[in-house]
Amino acid sequence: GGLLAKVESGDIIELDTKTGSLTLHVDEATLAQRTAAVADLTMQHEGMGRELFGGMRGVISGAEEGACTLFYTQEQNV
Repeated sequence: GGLLAKVESGDIIELDTKTGSLTLHVDEATLAQRTAAVADLTMQHEGMGRELFGGMRGVISGAEEGACTLFYTQEQNV
């Protein structure tokens, strides 16, 4: 959302690492004419949150054992 939703292919974006500023070099009139783009996420079924570590949750030991996967045994996955 916000200004990032109005960035289009070909726009020049300047990143100043000394000041930490990010500048979009598009005039205000052009930005005012643009509508914010909405991403189509209907085909996105995988995430980078809980899904990323889903496979590890089944094999990791409990907090009492240090939450470790190094000494995994099949019995822990019951």
